[in-house]
Amino acid sequence: MSKLNGFLMLIRPKQWIKNVFVILPFLFIANEVKAKDFVTGFQMLVTFTLASSAVYCFNDVYDAAKDKLENRRNRPIAIGAVRPRDAQLLSTLLMSCSIALCLTFSSEPRHSSLIIILYLGMNFLYSKYELKKHSSIGLMIVASGFPLRFLFGTVFLDLEISYWALIMLLYLSLFLLAGKRLSRSTQIANQHMVNDSQNRNHHYSEVEFWRHILIILGAASISSYLAFLADTKTQNHWGSSFSMFSVIPYSIFILTYFEFVVKQKHDGDATENIANNLSFLALGAIWTLIMLASRLNQIQ
Repeated sequence: MSKLNGFLMLIRPKQWIKNVFVILPFLFIANEVKAKDFVTGFQMLVTFTLASSAVYCFNDVYDAAKDKLENRRNRPIAIGAVRPRDAQLLSTLLMSCSIALCLTFSSEPRHSSLIIILYLGMNFLYSKYELKKHSSIGLMIVASGFPLRFLFGTVFLDLEISYWALIMLLYLSLFLLAGKRLSRSTQIANQHMVNDSQNRNHHYSEVEFWRHILIILGAASISSYLAFLADTKTQNHWGSSFSMFSVIPYSIFILTYFEFVVKQKHDGDATENIANNLSFLALGAIWTLIMLASRLNQIQ
């Protein structure tokens, strides 16, 4: 593998799709979108993408030893394609560029930069001190990345913050990540069907733990979405007539995802398989149509 390919793997372009959360304030909060806003949206995407790629770089540095033991061929540091020192330098460069873009283009440069620094700091602690081993803390740090992206876009555009939107995104992220943990725990339990009853009970108690957590987070996701729809800011933006119907496809998505994970109707990671599932895509399309109809009705 060439060094250039190693650097490309290090910054993980396939993960950049997550950064679309920074432009969601255009959809959920902004009253109108002008031509110049497309340029601003691109600036936001680039800014947060640089920060997230910096996180991937130093995460791979701290995980290099473990990745070597697990023989993970998609980790360039672990396979020797990129030196740890080079990855650290690239991470520092990306972080500096991200903050520089905040200070240059953001409507609220100080607050936008603070959000970037908070995001970087949380992920640094997550990687350096292996907080992923602590289920609750690790889950919260990873899940908070999505509402932080939304908050960054809101502040970057100098829009009024929708706190219920942040809470709704946090619970949805926690729900999806808990499903990922449940999927992984179930796979491990099935792979380690050993005669030792103590180990067997340990694996299955972990599966039950994540199953109960998934139920709680699913209920919290639907409740917070209803609170988001009932919020005055949301009703002024979307209108209360059509938008309330969007809770139907949203709730069906939550229930379908729960069944999807519990019954293991997939191979590999649960969240990575959502995009390939026609049921989820159909529910997403229905939700989008309902919200568009609500917005058009509100404008008229």
